[in-house]
Amino acid sequence: MGGPISRTIQEHLDRMKQSEKEPDPRDTSDSESGEGEHWIAGAVKKPGQLHRDLGVPQGQKIPVSQIEAAAKSSNPKLRQRAQFALNVRK
Repeated sequence: MGGPISRTIQEHLDRMKQSEKEPDPRDTSDSESGEGEHWIAGAVKKPGQLHRDLGVPQGQKIPVSQIEAAAKSSNPKLRQRAQFALNVRK
């Protein structure tokens, strides 16, 4: 039963075995240096801007109720920043 279908399946299985050995080139996490843990920090273009927009001093936590209110703002950038803060909070 060495037809073209079984050959294609065997090629697929061979590629799967090979891919298990090779690291994924799209994987940007570096488990040795610990950088993979804080990857989201690179997504924030203007750190502290939500604090400034809401008038909350930099060292204080922004109350969740204030972030939720900002998520309903008419200002699109403020709304976007607030929604992002809600999504990434712990």
